Amino acid sequence: MSGSGTPLIRATPLPVPLRRGFVMWLASPGFPTTDLRGTWWHEHFASVLGLEATARYLTGSFAGTELADAPERRPHGLATRLMRELLAGLPHARATLFTERHNAAARALYERLGFTYLVESMVFTPGDVPYVIMGRPLPL
Repeated sequence: MSGSGTPLIRATPLPVPLRRGFVMWLASPGFPTTDLRGTWWHEHFASVLGLEATARYLTGSFAGTELADAPERRPHGLATRLMRELLAGLPHARATLFTERHNAAARALYERLGFTYLVESMVFTPGDVPYVIMGRPLPL
């Protein structure tokens, strides 16, 4: 938290050259991270996955979120390059992520990169949009 009580957002620079006009952030408080018991990510998803799947797919995985690009910039393959660069050389055995269930473009990207569905629909809070949880073994 900053002195004003506003959560600090960490923007992680990615070592991928961006073409002029592209804006892409990997920014979120505490993400990306290694999934560990007691974290928000772990506790929310573990309650849906169950003990066995949590141990197999979630615990110790690279947990990433908040990778986005402007819609008019998406058909250029930049998100694919960024995901490949982000996941390259990680010490983790698996990667996990979540995205909004209705976000067909993001889901298609993750599917092309070999992510599979761990949970096909999950709502964090009543009235919220549904999300999917996806995972894959590493390296890519």
